[in-house]
Amino acid sequence: MSRKVDIKDLLAPGTVFEGKYRVVQALGAGNFASVFRAVQIGTEREVALKVLRPEVVDSNPDVANRFVAEVNIVSRLHHPNTVTLHDFGRTNSGLYFMVLEYLDGVSLEDVLTQEGALSPQRVIRITQQLLKSLDEAHRQGIVHRDLKPSNIMLVNRNEQADVVKVLDFGVAKLMGDSDDEIESLAQGGRRSTQFVGTPIYMSPEQVLGQKVEPSSDIYSLGLILYQMLTGDSPLDSNLNVSQVAQIHIDEKPIPFKKISDLPRPFAKLIRKATSRYPSDRFQTVRDFAKFLPRQADMEMTGEFQRLVGLGEEEDSVPLVFKGQTYVAPPEEDEEVSDPVSRSRELPKIDVRPQREARKFSSKEELKLDVTRVRREEIDRKRGPTTRESKKVEHTPVTGGQIAWILAGTFGVFVCVHLAGTLIPGGTVVKGALGLLPTALAVVWAHFSEVRAIYGNAMEKWVVPVMRYQLAVLALMLVVMILVMPGYALAALEENAYWLSEAIGGESLNIILDLWVKPLRWILALTNSLLPW
Repeated sequence: MSRKVDIKDLLAPGTVFEGKYRVVQALGAGNFASVFRAVQIGTEREVALKVLRPEVVDSNPDVANRFVAEVNIVSRLHHPNTVTLHDFGRTNSGLYFMVLEYLDGVSLEDVLTQEGALSPQRVIRITQQLLKSLDEAHRQGIVHRDLKPSNIMLVNRNEQADVVKVLDFGVAKLMGDSDDEIESLAQGGRRSTQFVGTPIYMSPEQVLGQKVEPSSDIYSLGLILYQMLTGDSPLDSNLNVSQVAQIHIDEKPIPFKKISDLPRPFAKLIRKATSRYPSDRFQTVRDFAKFLPRQADMEMTGEFQRLVGLGEEEDSVPLVFKGQTYVAPPEEDEEVSDPVSRSRELPKIDVRPQREARKFSSKEELKLDVTRVRREEIDRKRGPTTRESKKVEHTPVTGGQIAWILAGTFGVFVCVHLAGTLIPGGTVVKGALGLLPTALAVVWAHFSEVRAIYGNAMEKWVVPVMRYQLAVLALMLVVMILVMPGYALAALEENAYWLSEAIGGESLNIILDLWVKPLRWILALTNSLLPW
């Protein structure tokens, strides 16, 4: 039977809580907890007092367990960009509470609502601090799982603006936990289809109830980065839960409406961070930080300059732990609606025009759809089984791509010629050894981050292989000129035209002379200058 306790009356302004905290005012309330501004008696330190609502605990004891888990997690974090836990306890009447540092600032969500797109410099400063907070958590084996603008506070400290504080580790999970299912809040122990986190910012593996790792937070961070740079929500807030989930688990890249307006370094960073599969994303926040653009790297389009010029600085409004942390599952006869309320109307985005979004009227239908998606994922890993599944999406070839192909092909030809010139043996052996640099270029492209950024075969494989082929050729020439100029010069004098002799075309000598003669001159000069 639920206790009829009014938290606002119990913690009215002026009330002394647990003999050491004097309540000043109520700051806000969510589905599970209420937050109050208070002063610690004796030290006069301002704190935020977070108290679980008794009726929630009575109807669902798992909420209290989650509350205790949040305390255990936050108590392990001490980074300046993470909210600090001062105290925790349970009153004699069974009221759970925690005491955190009071943050006199504004949430990133409200900043974006009031100002729209932020300047790249400001975005970089905020992102760097977020990365530092997450780095400590991930090194402790903690994944936040609910990273979003409303859980990021910006405060002023020591005359420094935009000091980041990451809040609400209430749905954080320790890596390696045995429970790999979606955390349940349903009564009676029945598994729920409730999402742990906020759907718009959730990773695909969260949607599917799979194991979460640091790359899950990196996915959310990529979505937040896009929102800071454009001022737009990464997904249309008018979509229902099932539509949002389908976008996250879709094989195609997220349809960001303004991604083409961003500087290329930012666009590539966001695309990689929000890749469908965790293995294609940055594996750590330190890897993410390495690719975070610097001011010198940013070339803004006219549209992007217009975006970041919107809004004037406004006074900060005191705010702490704002918004709803969890999205409750729909009732059996309740239509799934917009999962996240927004204080401003966002433009509609043309989402996945190729496929009609599935609509669900109950959580059971949504659960069945998640099962279907998992089965499709298994089929995808088994490989294509029909002619239709083997079709490749073709995109127009650009002039720059053609230039890379021509230059790379020329590089392959030169590598084969030089390898055969330097290495004795038959024509087949010379040709095979000459193709080793190309094989090295293919391996190089396979482990390059380019594969995770681009979606078509030309940008994913052909152009990188050609580019790395030229890099390997350049390395070969450096070794020949600086390490073994005498041997290379003698080989060219004796065997420079082996390729034309093997093919049987004297006219090929004219093409070979384009680099053989200049290379002989450079090798002769180097050989006379170097002591070896």
